[in-house]
Amino acid sequence: MQSPEELASCVGDLIKAKRTELGLSREQLAVRAGLDRSSISLYESNKRVPTITSAARVAKALEIKLSEQIRQAEDG
Repeated sequence: MQSPEELASCVGDLIKAKRTELGLSREQLAVRAGLDRSSISLYESNKRVPTITSAARVAKALEIKLSEQIRQAEDG
């Protein structure tokens, strides 16, 4: 099982991978999620961990379930 720190860094990596897969810019993802572009950048660079509310917004914007995002992060 991963530590909370490892899990948090996987979330940022997952956000970036899924955003890239969908062909979205950080700005486009931010608009879809109702967040600032700088927040998306901080999540993807693992400098900030999204709150549960922000993570849910990002997951919806990426067209995945939050539970799926967490599962993928847990699986590494």
